[in-house]
Amino acid sequence: MLGRWLPIAALLVVLPAFCQMGGQPRVRRAGANSAQDNPAAQNKDLLPSFTGTIRGIDSKGLTLEVTGENLLEFRCSKKTKYADGDKTLKSSDFKPGDKVAIDARRELDGSLDAVKVRVDHPQPPPE
Repeated sequence: MLGRWLPIAALLVVLPAFCQMGGQPRVRRAGANSAQDNPAAQNKDLLPSFTGTIRGIDSKGLTLEVTGENLLEFRCSKKTKYADGDKTLKSSDFKPGDKVAIDARRELDGSLDAVKVRVDHPQPPPE
């Protein structure tokens, strides 16, 4: 008699587990450190770009006039890259009055660290 009820009892134990799974195996989600769950990790390589005119530059920093008389201060370091298109430059190649685009990272203290300083070649207006 036990042999007849054993398969039914096993079915009653296993069936609810299959119903909860939806008939498909569960996929474990990646942790919070994955780029999928963490928007900061997704945008890690995306940096804001600031375009303007250099008002002052030295080995430790750069002052950029962005619009009118709005000035932004950027910290420069050994990691800061300088370029004109594909050509690599040095900070000493830039002078006040040069038009540049700066890719920067905002630090925890609110300062802006220049990651890349590029010569800005304005596009001619379409005809």
